Amino acid sequence: MVKGIGTDIAAIPRFQRLLDKPETSFFAKTFSERERAIGHTASFFAGRFAAKEAVFKALGPLTENKSFDWRIIETLRNEDGSPYIFLSEELSSIMKEAEVDTLHISISHEKDYAVAFAIAEKRQHDSH
Repeated sequence: MVKGIGTDIAAIPRFQRLLDKPETSFFAKTFSERERAIGHTASFFAGRFAAKEAVFKALGPLTENKSFDWRIIETLRNEDGSPYIFLSEELSSIMKEAEVDTLHISISHEKDYAVAFAIAEKRQHDSH
């Protein structure tokens, strides 16, 4: 059963401007070490930021605490390059409170924009 959905769009040039300023702490405050290790382009970071926003929008209304550290929404990639949300202990706890056990994420890029869509799901378990 779908419990929440979220979507977000991010402007890639904004992330390029941030990358061009090495003194900014935005990336360290927003992205996990693993995300920063695999991402090097404005397009990558814009897509990952949109994914974080989309997941927050899918989970936030289902929880008491309406804010949390962006870094716990860690978007990594499978061997085939497709994105997934790593379920850390902290994110798993938020999902449990929201009565969600699965997060689906999709990220797309087009010209100057990255967009992400998230679905928070409670899978139906067979009672047999």
